[in-house]
Amino acid sequence: MSRIHSATPSSVTKVERFLASSKFWWLLAITGVITRLPTILFPYDSDHWIFYYIGKNWLNGGELYINAWDHKSPLIFFINGSIQKVVGDSLVAHRIVLSIVFIIVSYLFYQAAKSVFSYLKKDVVVIRARAALMIFVIWASLSQLTNNGNNTEFFALIPLLLLYWQYTRSRQSSDSSPIANSIVSGFLMGVIVALKANFAIILLPIIIDISVAHFRKKTSLITRFGAIGFGALLAFAPWLTYFWRENTLRELFVATYQFNSLYLKSGWAGNLSGQLVFVVILLVTFLFFIPFGYRALRSKNVFEHGIIISTVLFMILLGTFYSHYYLILVPGLAMIAGIYWQQTLRSKMIRIFAITCLVLTFGISYKQLYNTFYGDVAYQSDLAEQAADYVEASTSPNDTIFFYGYGATFYRLADRQSGSRYISASHLLIDWREGFGYDFNGTFMRDMEANKTKLVIIPESTADLYDDNTPIMQYFSYHYTESKRLEGYTIYERVQ
Repeated sequence: MSRIHSATPSSVTKVERFLASSKFWWLLAITGVITRLPTILFPYDSDHWIFYYIGKNWLNGGELYINAWDHKSPLIFFINGSIQKVVGDSLVAHRIVLSIVFIIVSYLFYQAAKSVFSYLKKDVVVIRARAALMIFVIWASLSQLTNNGNNTEFFALIPLLLLYWQYTRSRQSSDSSPIANSIVSGFLMGVIVALKANFAIILLPIIIDISVAHFRKKTSLITRFGAIGFGALLAFAPWLTYFWRENTLRELFVATYQFNSLYLKSGWAGNLSGQLVFVVILLVTFLFFIPFGYRALRSKNVFEHGIIISTVLFMILLGTFYSHYYLILVPGLAMIAGIYWQQTLRSKMIRIFAITCLVLTFGISYKQLYNTFYGDVAYQSDLAEQAADYVEASTSPNDTIFFYGYGATFYRLADRQSGSRYISASHLLIDWREGFGYDFNGTFMRDMEANKTKLVIIPESTADLYDDNTPIMQYFSYHYTESKRLEGYTIYERVQ
């Protein structure tokens, strides 16, 4: 192991020696368990059940976006449906699978980081990669970024890290085929964009790197991007073919792209609820990376510039500030931190700043662990179980219900199906209030009538928000009457 330079403080060389030793892996494993614990034990009520419900419905014969709807790509539902097929319905089993996937993701990050650092001609590549890996494992495990460990951003890390690894390795190999490698890169890019369209912004480091490398060779540049485009089409082709055969291409386009673009526009207009708290959480979480990003911008490497530019653009263009949307930024930022950690440790002030950020982010993350067992979140979870038990006892397995709140957790608790494809009341409200023009309310009412939905459950916690959807409330008042009032929930039964 070589020293960085004589001006490097002794604290850095001690850290380097530790990073080069086998003890590093023990610390990484312990750190991974400690930081991942709030995700593993995340509160039961989460987006997990949306993906589970829709994925299970789809892989058990339902039509995606017809029988169950959410504004996500088909791949996240396919993954969740597949997990359910393999390990069943247990949340414990699901989170064990997700934890194993995170170990695989961490391995991919380490390999990608070594390849990227080698491509950027950095010294002590392994040491830098291990420093970056430690930062990645910590930040990619924070519950404010993982939510519950099951989301589009998390699964997108796999093709993203494979892309970093594959692209930088191919750029360093004189024996590799440029066209074949560009097709592979394009395929991985296509998978990433298929998961969520705005992930295309995260591909900028590679797009910029290719453009600069072949700027004076127009034919080569066109050929490379043509091969990338072909690879991306290969990634899109199975989904386009499937939904074309199902005659639901329009539904695919609306759910995965069109609705999301209008949704983000509403976010920038300030029309989405609860955004301020997420802005604060994001600010605290990403402050840690500012000193590293500043150094990267002062470098002459376009790949590093691309990571910082894509990060800033993603934050600016996203429009909404739900913190788990930003998990996709962690790999690039962790690599930047891995490149510049030695210089950062020279400054005592920055060391104190970094430690302060780490403590604050840990505190935010561990709040979810507290919520699982104590406080209002745990109390509300108990109330939801009581209401679900009542609904399950009051209905037969063939009866449908509708939970007029957010998410699909209640359907899992009550073991009943939704009376509408729109399993969450938020989509109905946003479409009606923002004037998107999809007439989700009309489709919802037709679904409810076709299924003769027996019960409607309205939670007090979100009643004031969703009561604003006047047409839906009028529909409920005409077709349903109050049958049971429980703490935190009012249950209505169908009368006509």
